[in-house]
Amino acid sequence: MVQNQENLGQVINNRFVVHKQLGEGGFGKVFLVHDRGTDEICALKLLRPELASQRNLQEKFRNEAMIWMEFERHPNIVNVRAVDIFNGSLFIALELVPPGELGDNCLDKIILKRRISQQTTIKWGIELCDALIYANSKGMIAHRDLKPSNLMIDPEGVLKVTDFGLALFSVDPTNRAVDISPSGTPVYMPPEQFKQGAYLDQRSDIYSFGIVLFEVLTGGHLPFRIGETNPNNYFEYFYKLHLTYELPKIDTPLFPIIERCLRKLPDQRYQSFKEIRRELLKLFEQSTGKAFIQTSKEEMNASEHNNYAVSYHMLGDLKRAKKHIDLAINAAPHYAPAYNNKAAFLAEQGQLREAMALWTKLTVDHPQLGRPFYNIGNYKMQLGELQDAVQLFAKAIRRESDYVPAIVNSAIAYQQMRDGPNALKYYNKAIELSPSDAQIHYNFGFFLYEVSDYQNSIAMLAKAVKLNPGHLSALNYLALCHMELDRFEEALGFFDTAIQIDPSYKYAHDNRKIVIQALDQKKGLFGRLFGKR
Repeated sequence: MVQNQENLGQVINNRFVVHKQLGEGGFGKVFLVHDRGTDEICALKLLRPELASQRNLQEKFRNEAMIWMEFERHPNIVNVRAVDIFNGSLFIALELVPPGELGDNCLDKIILKRRISQQTTIKWGIELCDALIYANSKGMIAHRDLKPSNLMIDPEGVLKVTDFGLALFSVDPTNRAVDISPSGTPVYMPPEQFKQGAYLDQRSDIYSFGIVLFEVLTGGHLPFRIGETNPNNYFEYFYKLHLTYELPKIDTPLFPIIERCLRKLPDQRYQSFKEIRRELLKLFEQSTGKAFIQTSKEEMNASEHNNYAVSYHMLGDLKRAKKHIDLAINAAPHYAPAYNNKAAFLAEQGQLREAMALWTKLTVDHPQLGRPFYNIGNYKMQLGELQDAVQLFAKAIRRESDYVPAIVNSAIAYQQMRDGPNALKYYNKAIELSPSDAQIHYNFGFFLYEVSDYQNSIAMLAKAVKLNPGHLSALNYLALCHMELDRFEEALGFFDTAIQIDPSYKYAHDNRKIVIQALDQKKGLFGRLFGKR
């Protein structure tokens, strides 16, 4: 997360108090703010100053944002709370979508961090269709910028579309929009979107939709290779690429849908998102054995309050978090995620008996959910009841096969039970599902260190440091592995790196003294190794 201390406490438009900066992109900066008008929190996007100076562009953004705000609420569209001007710059206040358990809320980061199951991909595809069908019903002809970075995933795994800044709403009698000036992200644009004065409709978004599906299923890979580009002919390069590339086949029932979405000519693609949705619904039923159920109005209200609760918890405001959890339960008394989070809040306050009672009730009332089993298992593990813990984690994994936290905790529990084969099995599965998670690589590397497999431990810990260069414990154990192999110079380098990052890191200082002593004596390792868990 980007932090910018100079913005903390700033009040924007006498209404929004800045808590932290969440990120920065092509549009401008995004802040987590408290809305004094509604006494709630939201995300605030401020237009970049260089864009703010272009009045025509700013007015265009404002008009489109106002239309977006008039969409009213939909479970798969990020809700706009306010649109206005501050110090001559446009801002948009949006519903805050808090990050999930793995720390991300944006699809582009999620697909790089963990493998997405086919079932989840189908579900997200249906939710994306629902969002665009609804937006089209409200007058949107083309979003023009569908891509993973404009798709949010809330903590309960619900997809939400955001950033309608390039959307086209002006329509001609044929229900198409004239794209006077080609705009969008060239990697995702269909061939027709590159043309000056082209007529666009939802078939243009359908092409982008196909690329998004391909990326989700392949862990972030595009259906084409991007060569060396020149800023002077950037659009021309991608226009030719989209016209000429051949779609590589991938082994999934979704491939025929992707292939039809990515045909070069609009007339050869699906003609509407309703058509795609029908195809996806069939695949969902085949994959799950049950029909897809749209989010009800009550569940949408509950989900919104649940997201508020998670956001306030993230800010350390447990009082407001609990308030919104109760509002979520009142809005939809059957809404399981709210009860799951309420139990988590109770456990955090030391009310473990009440929390366990709630989670146990969830396993009875909603036996298809994996997370209550995981949460009970987590507390069993903390109590040292490891056999019970791994059984509960197994139940969670049977219900959610790609639920990485349960898989990782299974590995750790087996590790503590000195069951190496099972620990290895679950660590490998966690890495397969989440290949870009530094902490999983660190945990796996520590396990390998414990069983004296120093060479493989070094490889795993090095990957953890590559993914997170500031991971002090990974650096410490990298050095310890090298010490065990009598590579004292290499060990010294890792300890020095850790100390450079955090001069107060005690383990690195203590172990460094041992390395210096060993180097001075020019003999094997003596003394105690510090920093072992």
